[in-house]
Amino acid sequence: MFNMNKKGVSEVVQVVLIMALSIMAITMVSKYVLILSGNLENQLSPIPDCLTTESEVLSACYNSVSQQIEVMVKTDGEENPYLKLSTGKQVFDCNTNSCSTCQLTEGTKTIYLNPSNIPTDLTYQFDSCPSQTIPLTTCATP
Repeated sequence: MFNMNKKGVSEVVQVVLIMALSIMAITMVSKYVLILSGNLENQLSPIPDCLTTESEVLSACYNSVSQQIEVMVKTDGEENPYLKLSTGKQVFDCNTNSCSTCQLTEGTKTIYLNPSNIPTDLTYQFDSCPSQTIPLTTCATP
């Protein structure tokens, strides 16, 4: 009756296998590309590096005449560093309206804080770096 050509069946199996391998390869490559592009935002956006930043609080003192804390801050070329100052009970966030004198620019600047009590030390934090504490001294009055 019908003579099946075994050679023809073999060609069909080859085509199916090549198509299956191609689909698997495309799937693997696309998954790899999606994994890489998912982390792309973190790779391209600048992340503050605590080891290389040159922003620091140079000094902090309490002025008994004006009843203010005077904080001398040096910032590096970073566009808008996040600075958080704390006296224990009171927090001054320099990127919100709670600290009106905190507009940081490149260079050295003195920030004036109005504390509700007389603190003994000041804790500060730049960006996402660990916080540091420095003692408050008495400001020299002329």
